[in-house]
Amino acid sequence: MSEGVSPQQVIIHAGFHKTGTTSIQAMIERERNRLEAFAQFYIKSQVDPSPNIARLYGQRQNRHTLTRFEGTFTAFLKTCPRGKPIVISREQLCGALLTGRGRWPFRQDRYHRVSLKLAQAQVRSVMRVFGPDAQITLVYTVRDDAGYIRSAYGHFIRDTDLDVDFDTFRKGFRRKIDLQGCADRIAKALPTVTVKTATLSDLSAHVRGPGQLILDILDIPQDIQDKIAAPAKRNKPGISDALAAQLLALNKADMRASDRKRAKHDLISAERKALHGW
Repeated sequence: MSEGVSPQQVIIHAGFHKTGTTSIQAMIERERNRLEAFAQFYIKSQVDPSPNIARLYGQRQNRHTLTRFEGTFTAFLKTCPRGKPIVISREQLCGALLTGRGRWPFRQDRYHRVSLKLAQAQVRSVMRVFGPDAQITLVYTVRDDAGYIRSAYGHFIRDTDLDVDFDTFRKGFRRKIDLQGCADRIAKALPTVTVKTATLSDLSAHVRGPGQLILDILDIPQDIQDKIAAPAKRNKPGISDALAAQLLALNKADMRASDRKRAKHDLISAERKALHGW
């Protein structure tokens, strides 16, 4: 690092899935003009293709895919200007959304080994691009196992053709997911890196929702925070048990995919309007 040049700060919100990540990214997108005075932000497709490769690594771990991930993540970081803190938020950076399916050693019912290997690759990439003095913060949002599994089921029953009931889906998770324990393991393996965690329940209690986490990490002045309104609506709210049963019936029905998609959309829209007013 050249004399007089401050270490580059890189903040990576790398997951986990179903822990308010969409809400955090929505706040960044909504308030980007206000927040870009303090940091440069990269969310969603702006980080591609690295998150997609990380997701593939989560589904079937092998050295080649991990090497591809590290290469593409390094290439992405090289496009980020030095100076203001770099904030990256993309939940696929921890691997794939857990399904509770698959055979050993590719059973997708926990993150531990996958997210650790990906975190180590991310740190190597940052140091390769910005030097060993880079100030790296890895951020993980977490929640309890039961809440994760229920939210994941809602995702799959809504967005895919999953055709098993919740009890069957839940039984696929034979081990504890333990998101906090996973983050603790990453912190222990990377002692020179700052690892921060926050629970979804605590984040949801903030007036500005889960996005408060990023505001706190960046130490955004309070007068600026006061100008950031609470989200007008919840991003991708969960679905009720009654709606889940209706979606499951549609997934099992013998019908064209386009008709099923339209019918599911109508049911989801009706519940959101009834429960949330939009």
